[in-house]
Amino acid sequence: MKVLITGAHGKVGRAATQALLDAGHDVLATDLTRPGFERRAEGTARYQMADLTDAGEAFAVVSGVDAVVHVAAIPEPTGNPAHVVFRTNLMATFNVLEAAVRFGVKRFVNISSETVPGFFFPERDFLPDYAPVDEEHPVHPQDPYALSKHFGEQLMNAAVERSDIRCISLRPSWVQNEGNYEQNLGPQVRDAAVLSPNLWSYIDVYDLADAIVL
Repeated sequence: MKVLITGAHGKVGRAATQALLDAGHDVLATDLTRPGFERRAEGTARYQMADLTDAGEAFAVVSGVDAVVHVAAIPEPTGNPAHVVFRTNLMATFNVLEAAVRFGVKRFVNISSETVPGFFFPERDFLPDYAPVDEEHPVHPQDPYALSKHFGEQLMNAAVERSDIRCISLRPSWVQNEGNYEQNLGPQVRDAAVLSPNLWSYIDVYDLADAIVL
């Protein structure tokens, strides 16, 4: 299957790209990173730079693929102005999904976020309505990142209503890899009194990549 993966040079994107290749898919990777000029190594993904907030560039990379894995996003709301986070994430999602619908792409995996129910970056105190939290929990997004992910899920729902595309939105909890377990989770492991903004939940990036392939 020809699969486009956006945000391919991020933490989740890299792991998912390799998992898709290992599963035998023909992968086109895209991100904002400028491509190198070395010959592509055998067994690696093809790469095309694209700014997905530009509709033309989004349509260019979606053309000809069978499925899309949409990972690209500004991954949290604190390092950029609020309007930049919201606009970038939402318009990239809209453009890629619109291209997928127009080109007749059959499958679309949208990486949403645990922040949609209200976790991690709330501007006012947030406690879940119940625990453990599942996909039926009411959504209470407060910050621009969570709002962009929430509206992204609504775009998926609308696409399913208006076309034959099959969409799924995944809400991974705090994604970890071998390079940041100690930094991110160590304090909570050593001291149970350390507050966790997401009820001590996390997912290994390679487990998430396997879920994306499924």
